[in-house]
Amino acid sequence: MVEDERVGPTYPGDATPEPETPLGPVLPEDEPIPTPRLQLPTGDMIAGRPFVVTVKLPSLEARVYVKLWLRDRQTRELIGTPRWIIDFLPDGFGNQMARTEVIVPPGCIKVQFEAIAVEIATQRESDKVTLTRPIVPPDLSPLSLDGLEI
Repeated sequence: MVEDERVGPTYPGDATPEPETPLGPVLPEDEPIPTPRLQLPTGDMIAGRPFVVTVKLPSLEARVYVKLWLRDRQTRELIGTPRWIIDFLPDGFGNQMARTEVIVPPGCIKVQFEAIAVEIATQRESDKVTLTRPIVPPDLSPLSLDGLEI
């Protein structure tokens, strides 16, 4: 004998809850993973000295992390190892943000910052964001330019 278990009726317009996984809620499949926004210091970035990179995402229920890596534009090689940004805090403007300290080694004259967001539960990725910035050698100071006869 088979029993017919019926679920209550559903109606058009019923709110569909976000699907859950053991890793938390996920974004609907038709909604893209948001592209991270990178903010770099406005002044000179000097090789060998630390500076802070800020990463922002819209505030989401789904767990989304950001993978950040740096690439030397001349050699096209990775600088260091890619890092996962996972500790985001609300910024008070509807976003979540995190900061990480980066050091570009001497010898690099232009660096490309690249990042993607990854939804942890589904491994879906956002589009990649890329920013390129010049790097000032550590021994290039304003005084050294004054000694040149130009």
